[in-house]
This record gives sequence, structure tokens and C-alpha cells, in this order.
Amino acid sequence: MRSAQKALHLQKHAREFDAIVSPFIYDGIIRNAVREIKNHSNCQPVDFFARHIASAVIKAGFENIDAVTAVPTTKKELRSRGYSPARLIGVAVAEKLELPFDGNIIRKVYETRPQKELPKFMRRGNIFGVFEADKETAENKIILIIDDVTTTGSTLNECAKMLNFCGAFRVYCAVAAKTVLRPKEADEADLDETEPDQQTETEEKAETE
Repeated sequence: MRSAQKALHLQKHAREFDAIVSPFIYDGIIRNAVREIKNHSNCQPVDFFARHIASAVIKAGFENIDAVTAVPTTKKELRSRGYSPARLIGVAVAEKLELPFDGNIIRKVYETRPQKELPKFMRRGNIFGVFEADKETAENKIILIIDDVTTTGSTLNECAKMLNFCGAFRVYCAVAAKTVLRPKEADEADLDETEPDQQTETEEKAETE
């Protein structure tokens, strides 16, 4: 059962997930690598991101995870691209952590405009009510949600909310890269992802290996 202090903390930051990690900032060569996966069907960077995400998850102390999943896409979106970048990374992360991957815990049931096409303040409303979670597989489980990039956190928050509705014990999130908002953009954002009292994120610039 979550402590009162933790509940107040989540309410303050309008968050449904318990913690989030991100090994990289969405900039420079990391942005290019993510775009290679998303726009050019180049899956070579997947293993690179999976290794760093897995390392960040371990470093953050996300323990007793029952299953790894990914932010879902609709069948139409999947047909259009042919694959899901978040799912590719999620499967690879699960392998690194030696955990089961379950792509059916969360489903996206309605089409939406891409979040990147919307102003920051509209993103939360754009994905409100578009996800469903499976109660049978989510109840009393600790679940790790994977995505490629996050900005305001609205999509991850909505996914976590549905898992919580279905009785998930704890929900963690991990993304390959996090967009850093400029001050004006941060004021418009629905969620604050730079909370000073929960620095589990390893927001580091990428280093070439």
C-alpha cells in the first residue's frame, strides 16, 4: 500500500506512475538515433537504447517487476509504419532484464493525432480515454512501461492510470530519451518531469562508444 506521503507526492505532480528513468536527453546524436528507428526503419540503435535503459532501471532500484510492456499503438498505426518503435525497444529491454514482455497489458483503442503535432497543453487531452488495460494481467502486478521519447509525460501517465484502475500494484516507466522543455514550454506542460525530490532519471548526454 502506498504511503500517504507518496500519494501526496504523486498528486502534487499529477502522476499516475511511481517513477521514471531516462538514460538520455533527446538531443544531438541521440535524437538522430531515435529518428532512425521511428522514421527510417533502422533498428540498429534498438539494442543500444535497450542496454542503457536496462542499466538505468537497475540503477534506479526498480525491483520485483512482473512484466515489461510498451506504450501501444492502434492496428491502423501499426499497419502504417509496419512496426512499433516502443515495442521494439520494450522487447529488447525485457530481454536485457531477463523479464517477460507482455504487449497486451495495455491497448490503444482509438486513433489520435500524433502528440508531436500538438501544443504541449493539448497533449493530455489528446490521449484521454484512448487506452485500456487488462485487469487479469495487471492486477497486483509491478509493471514497467517502455517508450522511445517523452516530453510532457502525458501518454505514459494515461497508460499508468489505466493500469492503476485495473489494480496494478506499482507502475514504473522508462524511456530512451527525454525532451527538455524550454522555460516557456514547461509552463504550458501538463506534467512536471523535473521534480527535485525524486531524481531517479539519469539525464545524461550520449557518449559514443
